Amino acid sequence: MSLEISEELYPVFATFCDETKEIRAEMTADLLTMASRPETPGVFERIARNAHTLKGNSSSLGLDDVATLMHSVESLITEAVGRDGRLDSATVDVVLSAVDEVLRRAEGILANRVDAGEISAVQARIERMLTGSEDQPHRPATLSSPAQPGS
Repeated sequence: MSLEISEELYPVFATFCDETKEIRAEMTADLLTMASRPETPGVFERIARNAHTLKGNSSSLGLDDVATLMHSVESLITEAVGRDGRLDSATVDVVLSAVDEVLRRAEGILANRVDAGEISAVQARIERMLTGSEDQPHRPATLSSPAQPGS
């Protein structure tokens, strides 16, 4: 499916894509730090701020499903940290998947295609985790590279 964005909006979506890449890199490092060294000052705040930024940017561009996804991410990380001050591997995995989907959507828009990707599947997984209907291993995350968007 094709999506045409106006010439005036193209730079806005390009900036959104660039910022999403930067946030993804920072969140990846911070999520892994939070999982292994939760006492690191400021790391939870950076994760929360980046999730909030992606939510706000998505909402301002009319990407309502992406904004909803990032709102759920905010809820999930707040709940996980409130539980025991750590992020388990399942939480790190689903948060990274969510950010990957935001990036996939931004890149799709720049390529003039609608690519809903796996946003609804990631959203559903987060909702199951928030309601306790998905088993969550409560173990720290291991260092691994997240999947690259488009792969």
